[in-house]
Amino acid sequence: MGLPTKTDMRRRLAPLAALVALLAVSAVQAQTAADGVVGAWQAEESYYRATILVERDAGGSLRAFFADADLRPGAPLSAVAVRGDSVFFEAAEVGARFRGAFSSDGPAIRGTLTQGEVSVPLTLVPATAAAPAPAAARPQHPEPPYPYAVEDVAFEGGAPGVRLAATLTVPDGPGPHPAVVLVPGTGDNDRDFEVYGHRPFLVLADRLTRRGVAVLRYDERGVGGSGGDPHATSFDDEGRDVAAAVRYLQGRAEVDAGRVGLVGHSSGGANAPYVHERMERAAFLVLLMAPAAPMGELFRAQGPRMAAAHGASAAEVEADRALGDAIVDAAAADTDSLTAAAAMAAAYDAAGWPEGLREAGVRANTSPAYRDLARYDPAPALRRLDVPVLAVYGRADLAVTPDENAGSMAAALAASPSPDATVLVLGGLNHYLQPSETGLEDEAAATTATVDSRLLDVVSDWVATRAGVGT
Repeated sequence: MGLPTKTDMRRRLAPLAALVALLAVSAVQAQTAADGVVGAWQAEESYYRATILVERDAGGSLRAFFADADLRPGAPLSAVAVRGDSVFFEAAEVGARFRGAFSSDGPAIRGTLTQGEVSVPLTLVPATAAAPAPAAARPQHPEPPYPYAVEDVAFEGGAPGVRLAATLTVPDGPGPHPAVVLVPGTGDNDRDFEVYGHRPFLVLADRLTRRGVAVLRYDERGVGGSGGDPHATSFDDEGRDVAAAVRYLQGRAEVDAGRVGLVGHSSGGANAPYVHERMERAAFLVLLMAPAAPMGELFRAQGPRMAAAHGASAAEVEADRALGDAIVDAAAADTDSLTAAAAMAAAYDAAGWPEGLREAGVRANTSPAYRDLARYDPAPALRRLDVPVLAVYGRADLAVTPDENAGSMAAALAASPSPDATVLVLGGLNHYLQPSETGLEDEAAATTATVDSRLLDVVSDWVATRAGVGT
């Protein structure tokens, strides 16, 4: 789910090493400070492994590139905003930004990198002083050989000319098997929902397939092997892609067409009931960290809450609140996108955002999907569900909190004709399905656990029972 404030710019932080390919580096106010940023930089943190090379062009302006292992410039970075000793990096095309300052105790730039729902601490140091970080251990990631079939597939998405790349895993043994589609949330997600080097959809697919359930997981539009334009995709478009995935499974000989369910995460958990009601019926639904309150209200609360969790001052939290309210008001208004963009730009200007960051924020928050979500209330669709439903929330989730959503989910399902509805809140579980104490992103990046074992047990047991497969 996207956030409309300084703490979040709509996209999640999964491909950090790639998304900063469009970062902008600018001169600081003083020439000596500008000279200080020239050179090659690497992050101390293991979850960001790209090297950034900053140099001057013939006119003396700063420019930046990705660098290879020999510190040779590669793909160029873009745009600029530096004030005093503060350095602002930006990835305008993907809604990511870095805000940092030169350290007084050595050659370093300390700050925060933000993308989508995620903000993480990041310390840039000279590349010669930073050894390449070792790949983090991810022991839950399955390794071949697998006790089931794995097939790379593609299917026609929900719009003409949009073909989606995917992976289908099918249990060993005679079929037809029950199946699920894994439905990702907001952002340009790959089929594994990769974040911080973790691949939670891979782990979830592995567990479900071992339990006798076929699993289809796909790259969203414009990601990986999939076609389409992610920036032009609406909430309804996302739903049509999910419906197309259901139809693809129903057409496979190995799959029982009457036992295809949906497992949706975050805003994908809002999309799953929408698809079931309007497009393609599912045999059952699993909703993980799914919004149940009006989405605009959730967006308003997310920014201030995350800012506070990251140690922002009371004044900064209130500034995020005011800006978030203005952005949601503009996104949800019954106006054209140009009018909404003008209102957002004015709000960013009033908050003192640099031009490049303002443009990135406007671009992210005027996308069709974000504007649709800002107006969407999941409760009516939830109240009409007529199949088994499992909804799970994490007590450490800072994005879709159980306090805001679990009660609304329970009330909606209690009013529905669903024959079987369960709402669970698990302690020590963050938004990315991991065990967590704080819910903060540095903890999510550092842990070796990709999916909380309790969640894996709950979901796989529930799906196996409703799908009618053995234990």
